[in-house]
Amino acid sequence: MTRFRRDLNQNDWIGDAFLTVVFGGVAIVSVFLPWANVATHHDVNFSISKPGFVKTALQTSYGAPALWLGIVVVALGVLMVVLGPRRLRFWPGLATIAAAIAMIVDCALVAHTIYGPYRPGVGLFVLTLAGILLVPIGFASAAVGYFVGVRQRRAAPAVPSDCVE
Repeated sequence: MTRFRRDLNQNDWIGDAFLTVVFGGVAIVSVFLPWANVATHHDVNFSISKPGFVKTALQTSYGAPALWLGIVVVALGVLMVVLGPRRLRFWPGLATIAAAIAMIVDCALVAHTIYGPYRPGVGLFVLTLAGILLVPIGFASAAVGYFVGVRQRRAAPAVPSDCVE
């Protein structure tokens, strides 16, 4: 039986970076969707529009942090694409995990403020989904960056000590 072995390479890192950019963009878009809406017969109001008396996410204290976290995640993904795993290794993945956890905490805080005649809106669920999916994406990019970096260090030729200044 033939055994298939596939080593991690820079393409795996780039894939994680593009997923980071995409879900960071989803987090940014979620800020412009209604986070709260009027109560319906269901637990969630999935309407894209909202009445004028319901505040937008950016009119609350929770919207700006979510927007900035989304921008940070997109910037991390772009840096991962541009610089590659040789320079960054696993730090962008760890920063993505931290930003994703902050997004989830932000959503939990918002959920505790919605009560009575209001229901959670589609934007809150989109941000929660983006945050939840960014945790394993960040972990995967951190792991791939670490293992690609280890393999590159092993493959690098040793520099003789007499060449070092």
